[in-house]
Amino acid sequence: GMLLRWLHGGSGQVDDPALLLFHPRQVRSDEWFVQMEWVLSQYRQGFPAVNQTFPGGWDATVLFDVPARHWTMAFRPHLLPLLVLPVDQGVAWRWWLPGLLAAAGVFWFVRTLLPRSPWPAPLLAAATLYQPYVQWWYQPITVLPVAAGFVALTAAWWCLRTSRAWERWVWAAAASYVAAAAVLSLYPPFLVATAWLVAAVTAGMVWGAVRADGWGRTLRALVPLLLGGVAALTVLGLWVWQHRQTFVGMLGTAYPGRRVVATGSGADPASLASLAGAPWNVALLTGGPYLPGDLNQSEASTAYLVGAWLLVPLAGLLVADRRAGRRVDPLAAATVAVAAVVALLTLVPGLDLLGRLIGFGTVPVTRQRMFWLALAPVAVVLLARRTAAVPRGWGPAGAALGTAATLAAGAYVAGWQTRPVAAWPLALAGLAGYLAALWLLGTRRLVAGCLAFALVSGMSTVAVHPVYRGVLDLRTRSELGRTVAAVDAARPGTWVALGTYVEPAALLHNGVRAYNGMQTHPSAEMWRRIDPEGRYAEQANRLGMVRWVAAPGEPVVSNPYPDQVQVTFDPCSRFAAAWVDYVVAPDPVPGPCVRELAQVPGGWVYEVVAQ
Repeated sequence: GMLLRWLHGGSGQVDDPALLLFHPRQVRSDEWFVQMEWVLSQYRQGFPAVNQTFPGGWDATVLFDVPARHWTMAFRPHLLPLLVLPVDQGVAWRWWLPGLLAAAGVFWFVRTLLPRSPWPAPLLAAATLYQPYVQWWYQPITVLPVAAGFVALTAAWWCLRTSRAWERWVWAAAASYVAAAAVLSLYPPFLVATAWLVAAVTAGMVWGAVRADGWGRTLRALVPLLLGGVAALTVLGLWVWQHRQTFVGMLGTAYPGRRVVATGSGADPASLASLAGAPWNVALLTGGPYLPGDLNQSEASTAYLVGAWLLVPLAGLLVADRRAGRRVDPLAAATVAVAAVVALLTLVPGLDLLGRLIGFGTVPVTRQRMFWLALAPVAVVLLARRTAAVPRGWGPAGAALGTAATLAAGAYVAGWQTRPVAAWPLALAGLAGYLAALWLLGTRRLVAGCLAFALVSGMSTVAVHPVYRGVLDLRTRSELGRTVAAVDAARPGTWVALGTYVEPAALLHNGVRAYNGMQTHPSAEMWRRIDPEGRYAEQANRLGMVRWVAAPGEPVVSNPYPDQVQVTFDPCSRFAAAWVDYVVAPDPVPGPCVRELAQVPGGWVYEVVAQ
């Protein structure tokens, strides 16, 4: 993986017998250097509810989706196997199960609403799972909201339509369980972006049921779903109450606790090009291109906006219904309305009060793309369900708008990119497939359009992730990791790792006490040691990766990025003398305050000694 590459000097491909397919990518840093490091740290420490790496510990049941011996694991099916299986098999469950749940949720939603056509369900499930935005961001926190959203929509449909009580209860139980799993993953931007689509479509279902059956029968049919929602909220409330100090700490951080996203933030040309540029995401496999504001390939990825452009023929059907004196389709009306609100929040400044009221004030512009991703299968299904003909021109108009927006985005990207990109031919093939999907779906050629959508999604992202046999564990796979384990076993102590990648990983993979790692919010005990006078309280008060660099004097804290906490380290400082026992470094650390214990591939290991 990337760790092996950096372990061997940081350049070129490294022969890794565990790598089965494709290549590791640096952009997956959240996976390499946050998620897996804490998973292995938990594994070494015996899955405590409070991880003891940082002095003072951190609450391992909140954020980062790591396994712990805690009652909430009953509602985290992707983490539960890690408590009983070897780490390789447990991590495989953690990786694959959330994605399979998301695909299954889309499958059952489509299959339920389009029961006479068997092919759209698997094709739309595959298209959703392999959307660029899903794969470049792939983590449980990304796909569990999608899973919960579509299971909830399917459950609402069954509760309102079936006459069998047991079917209502089964679907309601499934919806509440997956909803609890998604909320416990605790990434509000993706949860909020998906929840508003689900709420709107569900409201459309209820609206239609009330028109057909009246309020009394509709409310009785919804009893299992409402009780399931109460059960999920009870689980959430108990979890929040038990860990209220953690939540207070996280909400009080400078980042992201105080982050407020202004409406209209996505209206600039670069943001619009990035949003509409899904066919060009294939080029991200070569490291670019991405645009100003897109810090890396994950931030630059987007969704194929199939759902956005299908809103045009859906709106045409609503207009035709009104003109013909028919009742409007409540599902289509609710979906078009919520999409219009999200578009306004993205494009129009000055609506901050509305954004805060509905939670979008916490959703960065690039995370709002989750809404458009989830909209795609909903819009396809709603358009396919209508038996009335789409008024002439509305379907082609939507496809034409999508074509124009995509070509404009491509022109902007090409103008920004200054070097040839090997993936451009593949991107052009993706463009052709995407435009075909728009035209086919916009004119209600359902199966062919879904097939084109699935193919173009898979083609764009099939090589994003490397396929491995097992987990890269530096405790067993590197001399540096083994050395750290041996030193700490002989005399346990507290560590500091200089460097960016391998050195901190060698500590966290061993589960030793250390000042390195991604913090959810500052540990009071740890930061009292580092900064006893509180001079850098603002810089430390954030969700961020704590990293150390060599520099003389007492620790100085800075923020190269909002989610990074960089601290200087001098082995002769008062802090080091009082609170640090060992140092791992990529380069030699000179001076009278350290004693070299080992030099191995990947770095040096020192003991801090008195002057």
